[in-house]
Amino acid sequence: MGQGSQMTQTSDSTTSLQPTIITTNDSVREIYEYGVVHEWLYDRKIGVFTIPSAQREAIDLWCQLAGEGALSSSKDMLDLSLHDFSKLPSNAVLSPYIRGRSQKLAKSTANNQGYVAVVLPNTLAGKVAQIFVKLTIDKTLKRETRIFLDRKAALSWLVEKLHSYEG
Repeated sequence: MGQGSQMTQTSDSTTSLQPTIITTNDSVREIYEYGVVHEWLYDRKIGVFTIPSAQREAIDLWCQLAGEGALSSSKDMLDLSLHDFSKLPSNAVLSPYIRGRSQKLAKSTANNQGYVAVVLPNTLAGKVAQIFVKLTIDKTLKRETRIFLDRKAALSWLVEKLHSYEG
């Protein structure tokens, strides 16, 4: 999303979002309200979402951004995304609100071909959440989803998938 774009949140209000955009040689970072960050890596082939807050507004914003990004992807492109929840309190990852919004996002992008990496907090509660999430992932989705407790490992997995796809 570019500067000045409109976004509708699930609370039926429209918020004009003007992210702070930081561009470097190898990435573009868009920093939004509530600390939500959308970053593009590898020539805009891997989308990375960092969700630092369990506030409903932050979760709604993440879902909106991730959904728009996935839906705007070309059908010919491989959809590669990383969703980093590692900064959230471990118990928040399994909250009914986050689970419900995540499931709705997964269903809305179910026909996209690609890979999704989800990073959870590397704590005992995060490990329990990892097991729970693995058991509840919808296996009918076209996108393979893996759960990680380390962001570097998650990104490495996506880069490996990108290189395999590009041949």
